[in-house]
Amino acid sequence: MWFIDSSAALHTVVPDGDIHAEEWFQHAIGNKETLLASTLLRLEFTRVLRRDRQPLDEGDWLLDRTAFIRLDDRVLRYAASIEPHIRSLDAIHLATAVLSETNPTVVTHDSTMKAAAEHLGLRTYDPMQA
Repeated sequence: MWFIDSSAALHTVVPDGDIHAEEWFQHAIGNKETLLASTLLRLEFTRVLRRDRQPLDEGDWLLDRTAFIRLDDRVLRYAASIEPHIRSLDAIHLATAVLSETNPTVVTHDSTMKAAAEHLGLRTYDPMQA
């Protein structure tokens, strides 16, 4: 079970992205791995694609194969309680992963996110370091 953070997933759509990220996600999808994410990931994809003036369906190959977990007050309250301090959007991603109760491995390329996830007892994986 994999929980996708935007720091890794966005590398599949940005013009200067990392080929290792796309290869890893393609491999995971091909092996029918379960990919989870916060609904926040859809927003982040859309904002980046708009910023880069790319077609909004550019990341559909990944998003369509991801199970999304909705944001609610429980997630936001948990995100607010996370220590040490991390950025709000990262806290929302981590809160969603923890509250999914699936014990996922967090797929991230962000060292701060990695440290916070591990502090919360989650495993992490960076497809760009593989």
